[in-house]
Amino acid sequence: MNKIIVTLTEVADISRLRFAWDKIRKKGAAGGIDGVSISEFETARDKNLQELSQQILYSQYTPEPLQAVQIPKPGKTEKRQLGLPSLKDKIVQSSLASLLSDFYDPLFSNCSYAYRPQKGSVRAIGRVKDFLNRKNHWAAPVDIDNFFDTVNHETCISILQDKISDIDIIRLIRLYFSSGKIQFDKWQDTIIGIPQGGALSPVLSNVYLNELDQYLHAIQANFVRYADDIILFANTRQFLLDFYEKTRHFLESKLQLKLNQTSHPVMSMEKGFAFLGIYFHRGQLKIDFNRMDEKVEKIKYIMQKQKALPAVITEINDFFMGVQRHYARIIPDSYQLKNLESTVMDELAQFIANFKKDNSLSKKDCKSFIESLVFITEKSRDQKDIVLEKIVTDAFSLYEQQYKPPEKLTSKKSVESAIHAKRQAYTKKIATETELIITQFGHSLGYTKNKFTVRHKGQIVASIPKHRLKRIAIRSSGVNLSSNLIYQCCMRRVAIEFFTNKGDSYAMIYTPQQSISQSSEIQLKARNTEKGTHLAYFFIKGKAKTRSI
Repeated sequence: MNKIIVTLTEVADISRLRFAWDKIRKKGAAGGIDGVSISEFETARDKNLQELSQQILYSQYTPEPLQAVQIPKPGKTEKRQLGLPSLKDKIVQSSLASLLSDFYDPLFSNCSYAYRPQKGSVRAIGRVKDFLNRKNHWAAPVDIDNFFDTVNHETCISILQDKISDIDIIRLIRLYFSSGKIQFDKWQDTIIGIPQGGALSPVLSNVYLNELDQYLHAIQANFVRYADDIILFANTRQFLLDFYEKTRHFLESKLQLKLNQTSHPVMSMEKGFAFLGIYFHRGQLKIDFNRMDEKVEKIKYIMQKQKALPAVITEINDFFMGVQRHYARIIPDSYQLKNLESTVMDELAQFIANFKKDNSLSKKDCKSFIESLVFITEKSRDQKDIVLEKIVTDAFSLYEQQYKPPEKLTSKKSVESAIHAKRQAYTKKIATETELIITQFGHSLGYTKNKFTVRHKGQIVASIPKHRLKRIAIRSSGVNLSSNLIYQCCMRRVAIEFFTNKGDSYAMIYTPQQSISQSSEIQLKARNTEKGTHLAYFFIKGKAKTRSI
């Protein structure tokens, strides 16, 4: 068996350590438990790197314990556990990781797509599409329970020793495994798991799970793996169940890993499945609605966490660029991305209104702050200016509504204004209580116990008593209507109208005897005109903001 030649001399090479340091410095990574900052290390960079090199060469290097940190998961109560290495430990890890990656990468499966050059999530999705196009219409996600935190150290060392003969390199990796962590001012031994947050974690996770990859090739299973996200494919349900059980047994017996329990491990293309945030259904690709919910929650978390407007813009830009790298490259014209972008703009306008309450901010200054904003969807300079202007206008309008003291009602004009505002509020209230606007994929409409209901993931998320509903508007694909709902709507003369993403009305369900309201009749007559299309778009958009599901 061919051995990988990796030595401490290569890890300790000054040019390699300097290259590793430059990457860490440019990234602006935080230091660890020793409290040494990037600026402090950079002040004596050459001396620090030389000392580190000598410590590695003479086996005098011992990593610091990790600084345990908990990162909140947006929209969830649980937190993600990370371990922050010190700067010098990041340098050593980066140097060793680059060497291991260079040697191991040619040995990895072509079905493994994470942390590798010329691979990535977009190509992983492309491979999934390829399997589906070759009539592998049955899929089984392999959900490993808490992978990074349950990797067995001795099993991993044994796998590494199959290729690495240098005992000093093995010792260095053992030190990495056993460095411990400081949490709540107490030392905790690390007896299991690969610490997330270090440069070695990605390559070691691939080395560990490459054992599974090679086994799956040996049993001729079709699969795609992205880190610990794995999915199997077959052309029959029975074949796939067999592959799934063999995979589960291999993970448990050879790698000491467990799968999360599921009553339905196998799914067909007819029912659909999700992988890497993409939902596959009958040849169509959409962003998984669970992942979309997570994205919206992440934006809300950013707005709550940050206090300064420039910091929020930076975080939104990072968020949007992440969406661009994955989702926008897979589904570039997705209406979901446009909706996500619109949601973020609305949240940003509200943040600016809140920010203005406690800070002096003019419209000119506000425009200057948000000028650097990037977008998910491509925009010309004029289009970008229009969006930025709308954000500013909406923000200041929200500020006026929410924070500006109301004027005293002394004149006839102000009384009329107050009555007008109340009339608008009740008109809006009546509309929201008599209409259902469905704008998101994955909802089901039905009729239960004298109520029209909307379900999402099996749970009722909205309902309207039978005597109040006047109209249903649907502006999304993937919305299910029960036959009972359609029957009840026809019996009660409740119109069901369908709109495109742009707001164009393209279909309506009503009985031959059912009269159409004057407003609906006008819309039907106008919908094929340019003006009608424009009005329909803003009509559905405006209504969606009041009672959208």
